[in-house]
Amino acid sequence: MSLFRTLLTLLALAVLGGLFWQLLASDPGLILIRLHGREITSTVPAATLLVLATITAVWLTMRLLMLPIRGWRRIRRKRAGQRLHDALTALHEGRPQRAAKLLEKAAREPILRAPALVAAARAARDSGDGNEAERLLTSAAAAGAGISVRIERAEQALHIGEPERAVDLLSSDDGPLPPRALLLKARALAASHRADTALTLLPALRASRAQPETALNALEHSLSLDSLRQADTGEALAARWNRLGKAARLNPEITEVFAERIAAFGLDEDGAAAIEKSLGQRWSEALVALYGRLPGSEQARRLKVAEGWLRSHPESPALALSLARLSKAQRLLGKSETYLYRAIAQGAGAEAWEMLAGTLDARGEEATARRCLDNALRLRRGQAALDLPERDLPDLIGDQAVSEERDEHGMPRLRGG
Repeated sequence: MSLFRTLLTLLALAVLGGLFWQLLASDPGLILIRLHGREITSTVPAATLLVLATITAVWLTMRLLMLPIRGWRRIRRKRAGQRLHDALTALHEGRPQRAAKLLEKAAREPILRAPALVAAARAARDSGDGNEAERLLTSAAAAGAGISVRIERAEQALHIGEPERAVDLLSSDDGPLPPRALLLKARALAASHRADTALTLLPALRASRAQPETALNALEHSLSLDSLRQADTGEALAARWNRLGKAARLNPEITEVFAERIAAFGLDEDGAAAIEKSLGQRWSEALVALYGRLPGSEQARRLKVAEGWLRSHPESPALALSLARLSKAQRLLGKSETYLYRAIAQGAGAEAWEMLAGTLDARGEEATARRCLDNALRLRRGQAALDLPERDLPDLIGDQAVSEERDEHGMPRLRGG
């Protein structure tokens, strides 16, 4: 297609040239130039050729005069390229001081000046020369590398524990921040106890596609936890919780932090509701254990909910321990003791032994209570617990009782197999 257009253009020029020649052949015209009493006459074709020849001569003369300058520029660019190559090699080899010197020399080339000075400052900082790095950054800022300079200074401020300064450096109204600046600002906001604000930067980070999705998910998880931990009132905590995405509100670790903190503000039922929703999607021993520890006046309802979980998770030691706590809160001491034996049999550990010791001691069984406390200490030391003399075989079987599991062929499966 390009060749066809070229041929058409040449043909059109040839036709126009032929028509122009036919026009001038019958009357070549007359050009008269009078200057200081002298007259110069010429025909139009001759004058046109003279002008074209003059322009060509001037152009060739200028090209010849520029040859040494252009040659020097090529040599300078070649040297700058070689220095840049050597500097990147030195950085890769772990020689930042040499890289900084080479990059500063490469910055003598105007087209490389701003990025080379920023890279030289970073290399100088990596070599431990903070004063040299600041000098190079000042030169880079003068060369027009504004946002790159602010990013480097913000990263250094964050490194030395000045997150507020980093946030100020990255809060300019010069336009949208590049991905690295957004990431630094999010980290700086989190470090300055403003993780809730940092979460608002995540949509822009995701839109940039500059970070892997796994890394962004990890950052969102960390910022969500920090945001909940940094809330200073129950209302602020509830508002931040509601702003989180659905996946975050169902995450066991995030839910655990929210439930603990909201209970500390006296809104324990909100924490219990969050735990119930999360456990409805994904089972978590930590959340179940926390569910039994939450204070509040709805212990009877929670006991009923937890007993419902027992049908699908009969082997859970945390659930058995929480059921023991909830039963004790309802003064159902016999049921609480049964759940404690079940929790111990399923591996609830020293905490269950201590609770059982308190129950038995209140009932006057001091010798057995001391055995329970001894078992708690033994478990914390990494030793095996001793059997209680009062527990006979039927009791032990009842403690271990769990629902039967079957494989895809309907055959019973051994527990743990």
